[in-house]
Amino acid sequence: MRRATETETDKLQVGDTIELLHGFTATCQEVTEQGAIMLIDQYVAERCINEDNTNEEGFEQSDLCGFLLDNLDKWLPNDLLKQLGEFGSVGPIRLPYLSEMVGRLPEWAEEDGKKLWPLMADKRNRIAFHQDGRWDWCWCMNNVKKSATSFCGVDTGGGAIAAGASVPIGVRPAFLIIQ
Repeated sequence: MRRATETETDKLQVGDTIELLHGFTATCQEVTEQGAIMLIDQYVAERCINEDNTNEEGFEQSDLCGFLLDNLDKWLPNDLLKQLGEFGSVGPIRLPYLSEMVGRLPEWAEEDGKKLWPLMADKRNRIAFHQDGRWDWCWCMNNVKKSATSFCGVDTGGGAIAAGASVPIGVRPAFLIIQ
């Protein structure tokens, strides 16, 4: 069982959940000097990373990155959009890195220098659902080593997996709130 308490606060902590638009919610995964990293709890879409099945330019130049940037206002209320920080060259929204979701990277995944988010130590938190109740696996930021087409992801059991960039699967973005 989980007990939830509604409260007003200026500072988010790991585990805090906020309501977004259209029934979406997001949970704080990490608090950094830059702000609170939030992960949307449901899949916002089922999309490929790149329709042309390449990982050549990484996530930053992908079709999916453009889709997320173009659709931020469909998931995040206006008052929250004004509080967003940037994830470097990616902008205000990104996918999670594989190590943030599963911890230790498999040898086939590109290193990302990130650490496991505390809530993701419980595999159940790695699994998400589409709004129609279907569960899926989700994309992560990392490319697959020695592959011109594949990105990493988290499978329906909470483990690491890889797939070609043109495969449409769950999209569970993260965003940064300045505190």
